Amino acid sequence: MVRTIMVAAVLAGQAGGVEAPPLKPLGAWNVEYADTMCILSRTYGDASAPITIGFKPTPLSDILQAVVLGTGRQLGRPRSVDITLTAPGRDFGEKLRGDRLRYPKGDRTILVYDVP
Repeated sequence: MVRTIMVAAVLAGQAGGVEAPPLKPLGAWNVEYADTMCILSRTYGDASAPITIGFKPTPLSDILQAVVLGTGRQLGRPRSVDITLTAPGRDFGEKLRGDRLRYPKGDRTILVYDVP
């Protein structure tokens, strides 16, 4: 859990691929759960244009799906991307493959990738 939070904090500041200081959280972590699913999320940045980061486990696997929601300006244009996770003093190894997708209406973009 601590590793996930560290990765989220770093990713929040780097979601657009531009070197920038980490974004400040807008609130506490949110946990949504049901009998077979649990999602952990937190919103960062400016309340007028927030970035939300969420994590959910993949059923019957040790893979965690990470989701970043923001605007097209914040996350970039839709396409497949290589993601490098970083945190102070940690090496997460190889790059992860992810996809940026744009919602059909509005300027919302989603970045999705799996963390083994």
